Amino acid sequence: MTLVPVRKYPGWLRQAIMWGPAVGATAVLVTPRIWEAMAEAGKKAAEEQAKEQGPEVEEQERAESEAAESEAAEQEQMNDPDSAREDITTPDAPEDSKPLPTAPRVAARWGIGLAIGASVYGYMRLTLWADSALEDKLRNMGVSRPRIVLAVLGGVTSGGLARVQAR
Repeated sequence: MTLVPVRKYPGWLRQAIMWGPAVGATAVLVTPRIWEAMAEAGKKAAEEQAKEQGPEVEEQERAESEAAESEAAEQEQMNDPDSAREDITTPDAPEDSKPLPTAPRVAARWGIGLAIGASVYGYMRLTLWADSALEDKLRNMGVSRPRIVLAVLGGVTSGGLARVQAR
């Protein structure tokens, strides 16, 4: 909620507010490189934290994570009927290249990405509609400054939620 009503924003800005997060969420979900980069960042952060704790803890955690990774990979191969197709690489690809993704996995990733993107768009659309509807209702009730009332109510609600989460 802002003190400037969203309906007074230029049309291109309202559309950007709705489409930007939806397209961003979809792009993150359908791009495997982004997932790999996030996983690498998580590993680096864990390694840095382990270095701060000491070398003994670092070696123990590394051994545990390697064992867990190998166990997870074995379990995934046993449970995945498409695992034989996933090991196919292009004939001229180097030996250390990653296997090509299968069509069902790519389609599933796009399906999930588009579903999440659509729900983000719907959520943004709903919140902008609710903002205008609440302001109109407060005006009909005779409140002279509905945006200020909405801002105060939003602050009280946020403060209450923060207090509940802190418990």
